[in-house]
Amino acid sequence: MKSRQPCNCDIEIGHRSTSTTLIANIAHQAKSYLEWDAGQECFTNHVEANKLLNYSYRPPYRLPDV
Repeated sequence: MKSRQPCNCDIEIGHRSTSTTLIANIAHQAKSYLEWDAGQECFTNHVEANKLLNYSYRPPYRLPDV
């Protein structure tokens, strides 16, 4: 961002490539085969794995409302 040059990849590609590694990490933690619904961005067969998709911030930190 300092150079004002375009990013190496667009936001969609960055999101998908990051999501892939995060999904793999959650599957490893769950020690289970997970089915991913890309449209809803959630697992269809594992409720506990879905809980790992979100992070609880400790006070006073929070994710800003957009």
